[in-house]
Amino acid sequence: MRRLMLVLALVLAVCAAGGCARQGTATKPPEALKIGVLAPLTGPFASGGTSMKQSLELAREEVNAKGGILGRPVELIFADSQGKADAARAEALRLLEKEKVRFLIGAYLSEETAEVMELAAAQKVPLIIPVAAATEFTARVKDNYEKYKYVFRVAYNIDQWAEL
Repeated sequence: MRRLMLVLALVLAVCAAGGCARQGTATKPPEALKIGVLAPLTGPFASGGTSMKQSLELAREEVNAKGGILGRPVELIFADSQGKADAARAEALRLLEKEKVRFLIGAYLSEETAEVMELAAAQKVPLIIPVAAATEFTARVKDNYEKYKYVFRVAYNIDQWAEL
């Protein structure tokens, strides 16, 4: 839960830096901040994806109970990555183009996340990696910051897990 609160705090930081203009007036409620979440909700990794979904829903409830992010309620739009890289990419595209999300969280597995990371970098959309452990993600950001500056990891990589 603590890590997922960190994820939403990171979204808040990006918004505070100018990524999300405050919307709404005294007569119109502010528009929700749409965040797309990619997780395996079906298939062999569904238990982990379901836990991720439940944790993010609890974090969203807590954030919204405290007034949202910059006065905007958080809306999480979940997409089933099925534990497959091609499904994760297709769902990320759907979230960005059809659902009009401003941020992406996910995916769950490293193979999925690699596809989503490239898409986020190309479309300059903030991506928060909460679970995938491949060391290469941190290396990509370090080696090509200009391209991957929209990618944020909030979990240990596989080498860090091994040290623990």
